[in-house]
Amino acid sequence: MNMEIKESLRLLVERFQQAKANGGLDLSSEATMRAWIDELLALFGWDVQNTHQVLTEHTLGKQERKKLHEIGSTNTCPDYTLVNGNVALAFVDAKSLDVDIENDKSVSFQIRSYGWSVGAQYSIVTNFNTLSIYDCQWMPRIDDEANSARLYFYNSTEYVENFEILRMFLLRENIIKKQLVFSHSEQESLDYNFSKFLGEIRIKLAESIIRNNEYDDLNLVSSFVQTIINRILFIRVCESNNFYAYAKNYVKNFGIYPMSKEQKNTLLGLQSKEEINRYVADLYQLRIF
Repeated sequence: MNMEIKESLRLLVERFQQAKANGGLDLSSEATMRAWIDELLALFGWDVQNTHQVLTEHTLGKQERKKLHEIGSTNTCPDYTLVNGNVALAFVDAKSLDVDIENDKSVSFQIRSYGWSVGAQYSIVTNFNTLSIYDCQWMPRIDDEANSARLYFYNSTEYVENFEILRMFLLRENIIKKQLVFSHSEQESLDYNFSKFLGEIRIKLAESIIRNNEYDDLNLVSSFVQTIINRILFIRVCESNNFYAYAKNYVKNFGIYPMSKEQKNTLLGLQSKEEINRYVADLYQLRIF
């Protein structure tokens, strides 16, 4: 099967190079290049007409759009979303031939942002003539260099000789079965950045409390800071499970107390506000019904 795919890829690349040499692709638009990308995806088992496999120009969800807004990304509609049922696995963004995929910072930021917003391992941007694969597990920054978090970059003339790499990242069966094995780029993860943020905000909170309240008991100041940090963490944990508004209500009305790892995991497993109510009430002997 792999040899058949490789031979089909060779023929597709040969046809593309011939069209390019004959001037048939001069000034080709993004829409034109999508026809070639459709064929590339089809070679690796993706039916672009089947919405259970590929979504085209599908707007990302509310939570994803919020994350994109937070990092300064205004793009919310990737060209191809590779899915398994209703689960987004990776993105492929299409570009016209005149786009410099190798060096354009905005191109890399856009595709990395898409993948990062849904927690995808990687995503791809291509105009078929060139193709870049990016590690999307690290938070992108708008001023990152184009090669930041880049795993591979190929010209179409290199596709066949790098078939095994393309197969690993494009073959539908591999992606669904999570058979990807690759070394992640050396970037800062979301958790690292969040931890770094907490460390910085902890110092600022302490300085503000001391300055505005004239406390000289550092243990008391530390306790106040930790209480505020606990509330921030609690909101973030609940936000990730779509309990953001409800978590804010808890913090506003009852504060938040230290939780053990086991208690936190139990809370994360609850599926409704009624279950959360009951669990928190039992845990902290609160009357909230």
